[in-house]
Amino acid sequence: SDLPRGVWAIPITRRIDNEDGSFAGVVAARLRPVSFERLFGLLGADAVFLFRDDGLVLAAVPPLQTAARVEDFGLKTESGGTTRPDLITGISRSADHPIGVAVSFDASRLLAPIETDLARLRLIAIGSTAMIAFLTLLLIWRVRHQSRLADALEVALVSAEAANRSKSDF
Repeated sequence: SDLPRGVWAIPITRRIDNEDGSFAGVVAARLRPVSFERLFGLLGADAVFLFRDDGLVLAAVPPLQTAARVEDFGLKTESGGTTRPDLITGISRSADHPIGVAVSFDASRLLAPIETDLARLRLIAIGSTAMIAFLTLLLIWRVRHQSRLADALEVALVSAEAANRSKSDF
């Protein structure tokens, strides 16, 4: 069945060969971008683009109202390319077909749980460092206190020996 007028479709063709490699025919199909848009919507990404080699967007989530190129969104068509630091984007190109897919996530939304965990870890590290510093100071105080007690004991022993000598001399 034909698509209604004005509805976009992506034509796909594939050569079919006989077992001996000779031409057997062509299989043709039309895919509607809305099918990709529904699939992309399941990813939970902030933006997904199916694009041609020349950068023309064929399907997108959120859906586009007008024709656009991936460059319009700060993306490059090379793998892994983005000019937007607020996005974490993965781009994959098909080796066999002139299309690619870009999947973008808002960096602050994606990294928020990690940053929360890092903040907790920083607090734990600060608390642990403070505890170690306190225990170190307590240990130093204890060693000094015991050193003073040992000195006092030594003085007491010397005094006791002196008292015992003077007693025996008496």
